[in-house]
Amino acid sequence: MVETQIRVRGLRELIRDLRALDDGALGREVRGVNLSFARRIVPMVQARYSSLYPTVDGGGAGSIRATAGVDRATVVIGGASAPYMPGQEFGSNRYRQFFPWTGKAPSGVGSVGRFLYPVLREEVPDLMDEYVEAIDQVLSRAFPAAAL
Repeated sequence: MVETQIRVRGLRELIRDLRALDDGALGREVRGVNLSFARRIVPMVQARYSSLYPTVDGGGAGSIRATAGVDRATVVIGGASAPYMPGQEFGSNRYRQFFPWTGKAPSGVGSVGRFLYPVLREEVPDLMDEYVEAIDQVLSRAFPAAAL
């Protein structure tokens, strides 16, 4: 299973402070925003996966899913039903059942990937403004006089 996270600096501390103010309702709202954000990415990743691996039954694309917490939005691939997904994403120069390794990511850290990471690199920057706006709406209900 491969898990990819988009981190927002200071979000964890903000959630901690919000928990001190209320019964956790705001944290649940932020989790909902995070889950919504991750769910928007999933169909794009599934479409890219299906275009690369059209002969594979729906098991692989069906293992691509969104999860979230109050401090993270996560897209997960693979798992017990599709343990081959990381090999399909990153490739391998050692195991012949996979395409060759995709090479280092543009940042120099990690791997380029084939369906998950390319979609994240393409789509997440455009969605960040919407994400910040959605978080701002949640916070403006908590702090009406001090909205971002």
